[in-house]
Amino acid sequence: MCQNSYAPEGPYVFRNGDHKDQTTEELLLKDPESLICLYKRIKKNSRPESHRNQLEKHLDWLMKKLEEIQSHNLCPYCKKKNIVFLAEVGPSRDSSFLPGVTCCEDEECKERLLRGFPSADLIRISVFSLSNFRGQRKKEFLKILKKKLNLPERLTSEAIFRWLNRKPISASLEGEQWVIDL
Repeated sequence: MCQNSYAPEGPYVFRNGDHKDQTTEELLLKDPESLICLYKRIKKNSRPESHRNQLEKHLDWLMKKLEEIQSHNLCPYCKKKNIVFLAEVGPSRDSSFLPGVTCCEDEECKERLLRGFPSADLIRISVFSLSNFRGQRKKEFLKILKKKLNLPERLTSEAIFRWLNRKPISASLEGEQWVIDL
């Protein structure tokens, strides 16, 4: 199955149903669980590429793009891989995010972080993690995501689409200078 052939021109707009006139990109931020359930339902009843509709193609594209997203901040423990988790401490209702306390996926790095913050929970730095929070907590987490993932400041459907559709930029540190390949 070749998924590279689909190149959307803009956000997908639902024409009917519960999310009529909303876009998949809006739904991603407002109700990621709903979008994931829809995607799983569609994948369960998957059809051959030639018979798939625009929504199926767009969701495949969207999920692929979301899997590629990662923070460009390096893990403070190994200093080799990009961060994937941030710490949250305190009782569930009064917990606090610690945006400066982060690590990559390596078990050793996670253990080192948790030695310094034994009561911490590790939260994946992902748009999908928004579904774990409500109200003010969701707004706080979204603010952290904006910084960690370089999300646009104003999150409109079009801005999210453009952000997801951007070309990846590779960067490396050579000596004391960052080299960016566009």
